[in-house]
Amino acid sequence: MATTEHHILHGICLRLIHGLPPSRPEVLVLVRWMTGRPDLFGALPPLIVQTRRGPVLDAEGVELLTSHLADRLAAMPEPHDTGLARLDAIAAHLELTFEETTILRHLALQHRQGPLAVERRGIRTPLLG
Repeated sequence: MATTEHHILHGICLRLIHGLPPSRPEVLVLVRWMTGRPDLFGALPPLIVQTRRGPVLDAEGVELLTSHLADRLAAMPEPHDTGLARLDAIAAHLELTFEETTILRHLALQHRQGPLAVERRGIRTPLLG
């Protein structure tokens, strides 16, 4: 994964963790995936706590995860990508929404680097494209 995409991924995950209540099942799925990918997110301690009602991400886990992601983002300055900077200027000129700009950036990165894929048990399946 290129530096630009790595930075974008960390930013997206940090915004998701900040934006979703820890009790949401999507957060548990995200945290399990992140802890299983030390190549992308570094070594994370166990963050999910087993309670009588099942696994949860408690306040301490949320704090550990957000500080870990914030520290990694701070240590990884946003790379300058001339192509994406031009795309952002065009999007601003066209008054695209945040969502439209995000989709446009995603499509540009996908075109530049090939289809994004999810790897499951050694099988790569296209995510989009």
